[in-house]
Amino acid sequence: MTQINGLADYHSKLTSWVIALDKRRDALSEYLLKLQQKYPSWRAGVNISVQNTDQFDARPEYFMLLAVILQNAWLSFTHMRDQLCDRSYWAYVEPKFTSDQHLLEAISGYSTMVNQYAISQTVSITQTCLTAIVNSAPDTFSSAATIEFKNLYSHVLRNLSLSHRYEELFDIIRLVRNTNHTNGFFQPRLVGNLVKTYGGKEYQFKVGQSIKWYSDDMIISLFEWMPDAMWEIVTTPQVSGISEALLASVRTDQ
Repeated sequence: MTQINGLADYHSKLTSWVIALDKRRDALSEYLLKLQQKYPSWRAGVNISVQNTDQFDARPEYFMLLAVILQNAWLSFTHMRDQLCDRSYWAYVEPKFTSDQHLLEAISGYSTMVNQYAISQTVSITQTCLTAIVNSAPDTFSSAATIEFKNLYSHVLRNLSLSHRYEELFDIIRLVRNTNHTNGFFQPRLVGNLVKTYGGKEYQFKVGQSIKWYSDDMIISLFEWMPDAMWEIVTTPQVSGISEALLASVRTDQ
């Protein structure tokens, strides 16, 4: 976990995270552009006719939704840097917060909310996309694998020829999401302590303990790893060759 020593240090860290997320936004924009150029027939939700507003292609839609999650995280970090680290802001909204300790606790709570949002939404859209792909290619995938997230991604990865082993990555985001659901403590039903390795690093999950390494730095890595993994998945011949990966969904703006 990143060590924060005072408000000035936190402001410096936030600046580095905002810059890093800016780079991730640029990289994700490149993925979206390449998808549009390489697969122009894939229909994202914003391009669907009025008669079909409940259906869209899950492959480009995944990257569009991930871009929204990334943008929200970037805006949140920017808010934390430019306002929450500014004493004059707190003097206006919460005058009783006068010490660095007060401010750091408030910022830490806000950061936790951003981290939980990013991981839960990323897992949600990943599961939705993989489910749509599986259901749209019954000759390649078995729809019986869509019951649970782990069964789903394990099944998809086994049936694709990929250059990297992504199962550890998907395990990490699933376990972090699950830990968020148990008040921040790792409380698995059937397993004990776990160690997952990805990107040259080990990530430990200890029963009854919080995840010490899960912090803002991890969010930066998340927005690097997931676009890379999902790009390779959707551009494999087995998945890119699917004529339509239609996903039925009720839109919140209807």
